[in-house]
Amino acid sequence: MELFEQRGYDAVTYTDIAAAADVATKTVFNYFPTKEDLVLGSRRRLEQALLDAVAQREPGVSALSAVLDCTLVVLKELESLPKRRRERFHSVLTSSPTLTERLRSRTLETERTLAQHLAMESGAAPGDLRPALAASSLMALWHLAFFANGSCGATEAPGKPAEERIRDAARLLAEGLSTLGEEKSGRQSGQSGPPTI
Repeated sequence: MELFEQRGYDAVTYTDIAAAADVATKTVFNYFPTKEDLVLGSRRRLEQALLDAVAQREPGVSALSAVLDCTLVVLKELESLPKRRRERFHSVLTSSPTLTERLRSRTLETERTLAQHLAMESGAAPGDLRPALAASSLMALWHLAFFANGSCGATEAPGKPAEERIRDAARLLAEGLSTLGEEKSGRQSGQSGPPTI
């Protein structure tokens, strides 16, 4: 990351990275098949954790609640990192169109996978827009782990603590997402009352 920040992501080669790490170029390639994995590899792990949290949640737990819990775990992980490391990641990411486009593409892949899972789980009919809308909303909530406290921004976010801001966002989403997957969450169709967050 230091090399990417100093020279620019596109200018740094596998050979440069291997030399800095004092290993063979093949060793770097074995662990990171693409150069972008050096920057975005942890993001792939976090997105898989998000998908697992929804797919493996217990009966009675809503998709929204599962994503909220996952988001707060990610937030704590990011907040435990040194501020300089977060700033360096932001600097490298925003200075490289290649990386920003790949991150956007990867996030859309995760969102589509989440939408497919929600559609299957809820028994949505073909053409039903709710699973795609829900997946997009849930991903927006999850992204707050990276932005609500400035983890992927140039400065710390003002106002409320990040966790409180994320919980507020989940409450805002709850009314619109409370009926998706009612069968798994244990809520009966037409059941009144506020959803559990």
